[in-house]
Amino acid sequence: MSNSEIKLEAKQKISGKRWPYIVGMLISVAAVALSFAYIGGIITLIITGPLSLGLTGVSLMVMRNKTPEINDVFKGFNNFKNAFVAYVLQAIYLFLWGLLIIPAFIKPFSYALTYHILYDNPEMSANDAITKSREMMNGHKWELFCLMFSFIGWYLLSILTLGILMFWVEPYLNAAIARFYQNLKNENPDAVDLDVDSVDGTVLPSESESEKASEEKIKCPVCGAENEPGSKFCYACGEKLEKEEE
Repeated sequence: MSNSEIKLEAKQKISGKRWPYIVGMLISVAAVALSFAYIGGIITLIITGPLSLGLTGVSLMVMRNKTPEINDVFKGFNNFKNAFVAYVLQAIYLFLWGLLIIPAFIKPFSYALTYHILYDNPEMSANDAITKSREMMNGHKWELFCLMFSFIGWYLLSILTLGILMFWVEPYLNAAIARFYQNLKNENPDAVDLDVDSVDGTVLPSESESEKASEEKIKCPVCGAENEPGSKFCYACGEKLEKEEE
């Protein structure tokens, strides 16, 4: 899928579903504003990881044809430990890579899918999620850079609006990144172990498993009810579903 196709799909699906993301952004802005106070830095350190996980979940829900609610923004706090540790570890790793200058511009793309992976695998450790992100992004960092750079025009316009336009651009960009992640996941189904509805750990079947299950169901020729594979009689009307063996 090309970047233009990713952006088109993201733009269509995020339409009318920005409010949860906007709420999360306002909380982040408030935390940064509090940084001028003596407790601001602590608040930012504590909430950034879980909030990033929650906002990532909102973006994934949108791209998976779900409608997120405001409370979905805060579900990252259900996995507070891993989200917090992931944020701290990324900060440490990026600081150390920054000492080598050039890798400092590359490694952020290596770690870009950490929260996406944590959202889909809430039991995975923070460091394992970072490692898995690095593995998934191997050979794809330039693609993500190009996708993100294609939003540069919107960011320049945001400056002219004193940042107000960012409340439109950020959800759009993050929806596009969520689609980028989903593409990589589909190409490499072993990259993540589970599909989950949210960080509360509700397990969902993968797309391929859902399609397979749907194909295996037996449709009743009389009432149209879908019956489980191997059923001989319709659970709804009792119609015989299989012919008797001769």
